[in-house]
Amino acid sequence: MKRSVKDATETRRRIVEVAQKLFTDKGFAATSIDQIAKGADVTEGAIFHYFKSKKRLYHEIVEGLQREYDNAVRAEAAKGTSAMDAILRASRASITLAREKSFSRLVMLDGPAVLGEAEWRELDSSMGLLSAEMGIRAITAGQDLPDPMIKSMSVMLLGMLNETIFALVRKQPGVTVESSLAVIERTLRMWAGDKVTG
Repeated sequence: MKRSVKDATETRRRIVEVAQKLFTDKGFAATSIDQIAKGADVTEGAIFHYFKSKKRLYHEIVEGLQREYDNAVRAEAAKGTSAMDAILRASRASITLAREKSFSRLVMLDGPAVLGEAEWRELDSSMGLLSAEMGIRAITAGQDLPDPMIKSMSVMLLGMLNETIFALVRKQPGVTVESSLAVIERTLRMWAGDKVTG
């Protein structure tokens, strides 16, 4: 029995791994269940045993990438020497990590179209928004800001990061990592009550 569970876990992992590579290289529409099955050395029926549809498989891959990304961003924030340093490190890590090939294509470029805007935003917010809120609460501690303001600032920070990533992934002219981070830092310092000049 233990071997069956282990085999099932390994089969599922292999399907996800092969599908992620194919979706990254070929795109969602151009990747067939047959191609995934052949790459993972399983039957198409085995894929549908674990995932009820190709979209459900894609959802799981995106969710896994989001989890890895969020954990990595939190780990970078933990290296901060102050609340501001932590949130700035997290912002830089967010932009850097999101440009990795699988994440940029599956989550940022194709994700909203494949999953639908509402499902994509729910996945993005379920992790990213919580991390953003933790950072905002840390840098504004002592200001006694009302909760709705904190929530709004968190949404705005996540929006700034997402739109920066979209622009960089699409190679939008005039948008650079450093200029974007400078704007984000300026905004965060103003929210923290720091004096910002220049």
